[in-house]
Amino acid sequence: MQYLSKYITLILLSLLLAGTNSCKTSQPGQTYATVEEAEKARAKDKKIAGKKARKEKKIAEKEYWKRQSKSARKRIKKTNKQRLKEAK
Repeated sequence: MQYLSKYITLILLSLLLAGTNSCKTSQPGQTYATVEEAEKARAKDKKIAGKKARKEKKIAEKEYWKRQSKSARKRIKKTNKQRLKEAK
């Protein structure tokens, strides 16, 4: 019986510690002194995200063309040329 009560108190104590640690607040994020600084930081993040998106798109397009057969590539290019002529 003594061993059982020791295990129960140990489990309750560990749950209590785990519960109190999860309730701590994290440090506040970086704040900017002026609106201009915040806008500049947002523009920089947007530029980085745009570069990453363009790079991923380029890689996906390269993989797409790699998966196509030679005849399919020719047919797609021919169709695209025909559409350009029709658009003019």
